[in-house]
Amino acid sequence: MPEISVIVPNYNHAPFLKQRIDSILNQTCQDFELIILDDGSTDNSKEIIEQYRNQPKVSRIVYNTVNSGSPFKQWRKGIELAKGKYIWIAESDDFSDVLFLEYAMKSIVEYRSILAFCSSSIIDGNNRTLSQKPFILEKEALDVQSFLKQHLLFGSRIYNASMAVLKKEAIENMDWDKISNLKYCGDWLFWASLLKKHPADNVSEVKLYLNYFRTHNKNVSNKAEKEGKTFTEGLPVSIGIAKSINRKRDLSFSKQWHKNWVLCRKYYKFTKKTNLKIFFFFLRKQPSILFFEIKERFERRACNPNKFGFCRTAKND
Repeated sequence: MPEISVIVPNYNHAPFLKQRIDSILNQTCQDFELIILDDGSTDNSKEIIEQYRNQPKVSRIVYNTVNSGSPFKQWRKGIELAKGKYIWIAESDDFSDVLFLEYAMKSIVEYRSILAFCSSSIIDGNNRTLSQKPFILEKEALDVQSFLKQHLLFGSRIYNASMAVLKKEAIENMDWDKISNLKYCGDWLFWASLLKKHPADNVSEVKLYLNYFRTHNKNVSNKAEKEGKTFTEGLPVSIGIAKSINRKRDLSFSKQWHKNWVLCRKYYKFTKKTNLKIFFFFLRKQPSILFFEIKERFERRACNPNKFGFCRTAKND
């Protein structure tokens, strides 16, 4: 029985697939099985996957004839097939240092963690390093309650599944339908859901850059962010976390969400339609966020009374 089940969910990532699979097979920690799932790819992914058909570490290869419409349905399928005590969801367009599994497992054992993650280098489609994400934890480990409060309440600091290894037992009774219905924040809800069930456990961080998180023109994240799904999907996740840690949805809670809105609408250049959608969503779910929006509009109008359109950004002004 393998200690770790490595799940590679793929959809049209043929250019990166060989590097992804090879980086798994070359791990210094070899106590794993590899499950490869293809979600109806229309490129030459199948041709690449079949090269590994007889590789001893590959326990399952499963092809969908029709795309499932959600990566989280593939996560679920892989986890249900997994035989290991630990799960690594290795996204098909990323790759890892050969030391990743060894150090992640050492961290889990040393700190008795339910989940361990490393730091990530952000790379482009040609493997060029664009930036490196900062370390998340002040020390090497943190209790789950504090992690939820400090690093998951207003957004997911576990920004890439490939950076993390978790205990399979933590995923029992997951609400997969709810997760799969989210187009952008499903992973945030996934991490929050499993951690909320284990408040007495720890989360730990390997303070090494062992994960390579790829950004390229096939990423769906930017489109979702420009459509405002950070807010329309993310606020309910945040509210659920707040309830679990007995955090009041007071003015400071609303102020942080408004701050995030201001930053995102400038960075992603939200359209008026997107801003209106977010405005009315907040009106239904957390009206006090709009107190800070109205306050900002009046302050902006006082400084420049001839320009007071709804939710203008510097570009629109």
